[in-house]
Amino acid sequence: MGLPEGERDCALFPMTATLAHELIHRENKRAIDDAKGKQNGASVGPRFRDTLIFMAEKLRWPIEPERVMLQGAAPKAKAGGVSEKAGTLPLAFKIHLEMLANGTTIPEGDGHAKAAVKFYARSILAANLDQSIRVGEGIRVELFPDEDDVDGVMRGIAWMGKDGAPVNLYAPAEGILGRYEWYREHLEDTLRLGQVYPLWVRPRNSKGCITKAGPLKAKVAGKEDVRAALKAIMKLAPLAYTEEEIAEWALRGHSLHASLPDWARAIGVDPNFSWQLPEQLKGGFVEQDVGALGLWLRDEGAKREASAEQAARDVQGRESRRAAAVANLRGRPAVRGQMQNYYGMAGTVANRWSERFVQLRVRQRLAHTLREIVTRAGGMASMLRGPADIRLLQSMA
Repeated sequence: MGLPEGERDCALFPMTATLAHELIHRENKRAIDDAKGKQNGASVGPRFRDTLIFMAEKLRWPIEPERVMLQGAAPKAKAGGVSEKAGTLPLAFKIHLEMLANGTTIPEGDGHAKAAVKFYARSILAANLDQSIRVGEGIRVELFPDEDDVDGVMRGIAWMGKDGAPVNLYAPAEGILGRYEWYREHLEDTLRLGQVYPLWVRPRNSKGCITKAGPLKAKVAGKEDVRAALKAIMKLAPLAYTEEEIAEWALRGHSLHASLPDWARAIGVDPNFSWQLPEQLKGGFVEQDVGALGLWLRDEGAKREASAEQAARDVQGRESRRAAAVANLRGRPAVRGQMQNYYGMAGTVANRWSERFVQLRVRQRLAHTLREIVTRAGGMASMLRGPADIRLLQSMA
């Protein structure tokens, strides 16, 4: 609009419905005209609209129109020809991370680069993969000493979790290869730097790659930095995934959230192998276990349910309309009503003990089950390349 800087906020806030619609319309048209990205700009307008709704409802910015008034300001994003769904991580990648974290494998590079790769491998495990937290939330994770077991429990909070609410994190400090003897050292390092994912000095000609990093800095990295580091670590030997393989298998930041639930679902209930699991692991994983490993996020069907429920509430303002909305939808319903402990309303960081017990129990049981299966299979060297190694988890008919 050409306004001087001092007048912009006064012109923008409080934001009227007319102005909100105009901004969304302009952003949607600009993106469609530019036609960039996997969806040729079709997702930009809806995402900008949802951002305004988030600012109004969660951050309490002075934006007057309600959610229902903004829904028509931009068309619903349509899926393009490329799947946006993140793929399940290969089991071998988790082993690869654990080997880098404990020093079994040493990446090439000088001392600073090796230290940076080891630090990031440890953080990916402690703050993301073992906690079922994607990269987007990972940069806002804070790790701190557990109240009862500093060495054995990776305790933290993801400050920007589902729906903007903080998520309590509890995971055992162990994986497929055994206990994380390095965890206390890493916790002290993150506390010293003040970041789970610190930026690194970028020497000349390094192109910003973490495998050529200089010293770590006490400044938080951005999402794109962490995503780039994740990809660079996948390319390291002995895993050595190519750029084409990473793209084909859709391995990206969200894979860190989806993989543990997917592995547990693949193992299933009462798994049957040509050998016997230890007695305490024979039961496998029921759907409630899978939900806990996914931090009780809804599946695709339940996302549709939540949208219909909100629409009914906007119109009627009564919980009684929920059943009518759900009756017209397919898919597993949201499980929040069945849970003994949800991870809280926005702003809550209270410690919930039953949630702690559930998370530690199911995550430890999965780690022990994967350890048994991988050991019986002969370790990383005997696995199929890429996500196909999940076949190790398939029971006999």
